Amino acid sequence: MNRRFLAPDLSLPKMYSMYCDNISESEKVSDFMFRKIFNEQFNLSFHAPVSDSCKKCDNLKIKIDAAHSLEEKYQLELQKKLHLSKADSAKDNYKKDKNLAKEDLDVTVIVFDLMKTLPTPVVSTGVCYYKRQLWTYVLGIHDAANDNATMCVWDETVASRGPQEIGSCLLRYIKENVKTKRLILYSDQCGGQNRNIKMATLCQYIISHPDYVVEN
Repeated sequence: MNRRFLAPDLSLPKMYSMYCDNISESEKVSDFMFRKIFNEQFNLSFHAPVSDSCKKCDNLKIKIDAAHSLEEKYQLELQKKLHLSKADSAKDNYKKDKNLAKEDLDVTVIVFDLMKTLPTPVVSTGVCYYKRQLWTYVLGIHDAANDNATMCVWDETVASRGPQEIGSCLLRYIKENVKTKRLILYSDQCGGQNRNIKMATLCQYIISHPDYVVEN
């Protein structure tokens, strides 16, 4: 049976405290027994808060650790080295573009990324852990030249978090904030949100539509 995960801010001590609040003293089991039942009869665990990581780096690390020969491991390590070299090159290009945007008033550089999904509301009341909370989405857009950040916020009752939604946020931001002829965009390579034909079409639309001053 597949393991299911509970909220990262939940813990066994907190669950036991909630359990004690909702059961009579005569029926209550000990903390030890509660843990034993949880560990042995339920295939549950807690989501540990993790920082965003590179999918390709993680994939290569797993393959390197599981390599069956020195030659296979060597080839995989070469792939990882090349990948990291490309990442360093991208960072260098971003720094150059950032400096360019600060010096050239006709260039804008923005970085955008979909942030961690937020359960709404954020409360510690025990009953919330047994309810289906509303998910809120946040897209961060950062102007590299002046360090201004804009947050586009919506919840799952309004829209999803695919390329259409990301594109809608970018269109509004660019129309209201970008007044330069050259625009440089940076984001991660999430195919479902950023790296796809819809985003490429969006860029072409911005360049060709008279409502936007961007030409390149």
